[in-house]
Amino acid sequence: MRKGFLMALCISIAMIFTSCGSNKVNPNIAKTGLDKEKIQRINIINNRSSQKYTFSQERNKERFKNIVLKAVEVSEDPKLDPDFTFDFYSETKKIASFKYIAGISDKRVANLIDENNKLYHIDDSIENEFFKRMIKVKSDEYVPEYYTSLIEKVLEKLPKKDNVTAVVDIRKDYIVTRNLMSVDQKRILDNISKDGIEVKYPGEVENPDYYITVNTKSYNGTRKDASAVVSVKDSNNVTVKFEVKLTSDGKFYIRLI
Repeated sequence: MRKGFLMALCISIAMIFTSCGSNKVNPNIAKTGLDKEKIQRINIINNRSSQKYTFSQERNKERFKNIVLKAVEVSEDPKLDPDFTFDFYSETKKIASFKYIAGISDKRVANLIDENNKLYHIDDSIENEFFKRMIKVKSDEYVPEYYTSLIEKVLEKLPKKDNVTAVVDIRKDYIVTRNLMSVDQKRILDNISKDGIEVKYPGEVENPDYYITVNTKSYNGTRKDASAVVSVKDSNNVTVKFEVKLTSDGKFYIRLI
């Protein structure tokens, strides 16, 4: 019984030290001066819309800064475009800048990138500080359906063959994606498949059979009334373009241009 008690005590102590270790200031982050400099303001920038939100209240700045200071170094790169930029300023200069990928809760996967492209993970609760102020989630209600229908129409026009991979790039389709995080974009594409063609997010595969870029010209945020130009480049670097229209009766029309 004594042996069991001692073992339980040792486990408890180990857990305490592990927990404490995860709350330590990261020395690489501290090197920027973030732990010593007086922070005058923190700017959060939406990388798609350029919208900016500024922390100026002392309590909010301190809480936000401390989450970043406790970043944990990781090696797993999600290969997603950062959604936000965090800029820290003193009274006279910019102290540090970080890129942030929203929606990543897995502690093994990077969601914070410093100016030297070093990868970190921070607690995703940091999003509570700014996300709802900057992102209109309800405006994305019909986006998955829009992209799924549009891309499937384009895939139907491609030659039928086995083991085909198509990379679909919607990252700069800002008229639609300005409020859509990178993880959500990837999730939409992961759920698209047509005629045996496997759809991938940019960076997931090298040398795909097709590289498809979507450029939406008009979109009203519903299932209806949208138009886009879709470029399709094959493995021989030959590009064709399609005009795709979604009409008020909910039907898609596509033609080669």
